[in-house]
Amino acid sequence: MQTLVPLWETYWNQVREAKKSAGQKAGILMVLVKCFWPTFLLGAIYQLAYVLLQFASPQILGLIISFVQSDDPDWKGYLYTGLFAVVAFLSAISDSSYWYNLNLVGLRLRTTLASTIYKKSLKLSNSSRKTNTAGEIVNLVSVDSQKITDACLMVNMMWSCPLQVALAIYFLYQTIGVAVFVGKYTS
Repeated sequence: MQTLVPLWETYWNQVREAKKSAGQKAGILMVLVKCFWPTFLLGAIYQLAYVLLQFASPQILGLIISFVQSDDPDWKGYLYTGLFAVVAFLSAISDSSYWYNLNLVGLRLRTTLASTIYKKSLKLSNSSRKTNTAGEIVNLVSVDSQKITDACLMVNMMWSCPLQVALAIYFLYQTIGVAVFVGKYTS
């Protein structure tokens, strides 16, 4: 917290001054992106690795099945089995690293927002304190900052879910052909 709030304030002042000179109101989204993008990007890279590794496992399984049905040398079977184990291990590592990084961003984000809101509430004038109740401030600190944190955790799903669907359709097309596009119509 000792480093998060000063970092936030530095970026907030930069964005506020830039928006003020342009005659606009400053928003927190750009400040949040500037503060937390490296950790968030690292989490996105882990998510990409996880998605790709999830689709590598069935491909390796197909190679193992082809090996069993052929007369290839034994070393290929050992290679495929070892590769299967390595992919499963790396998949588990990348998934846990993804969730670690995103939860770290979420906790940092929530901490920063809660401290900033609390700090701002201490500086409110008497007239502002009459318009903003203590319940509204507590709601901002607890509920609203948690909602922003939850949204941060799900942002990567906006690109990874379509990628997973596209890869699944592609690999199914490689396996069963045009039948992947045929659906059963029921009335």
